[in-house]
Amino acid sequence: MSHTPTWNTGVSPDFGSLSTVPIPSDDAVRDVLGEARSLDSDADAVTANTHGLVPPNVALHDLLFNPEPTRPEIISGTIVVYVAETLHVEGRDRQGVIRATVRADAETHEIESVELTAEIA
Repeated sequence: MSHTPTWNTGVSPDFGSLSTVPIPSDDAVRDVLGEARSLDSDADAVTANTHGLVPPNVALHDLLFNPEPTRPEIISGTIVVYVAETLHVEGRDRQGVIRATVRADAETHEIESVELTAEIA
């Protein structure tokens, strides 16, 4: 029976063969989010699935006004930035969340897409 190496074999991993996901600079992230915020919610690049919980234009501008992005990364030449905030919906006993995923060209920072989603948690 052959033995497959596992985490406890005492063999050190070859870190040279590991790859990492590139992280865009803070300036690049700010620029991309500023470009996304300047879009109209009716723009071709914007997809809004807010389910009537918040108007798409309000979601786009408010969420990206002073964002705290999580896990910005560069994937295949595209900067991808994730932003989320709690959403209070009047008349609902549960909190909601509004999320945006912004994709832009890593070189030019031109917006490729903005996906807005609002949900009751």
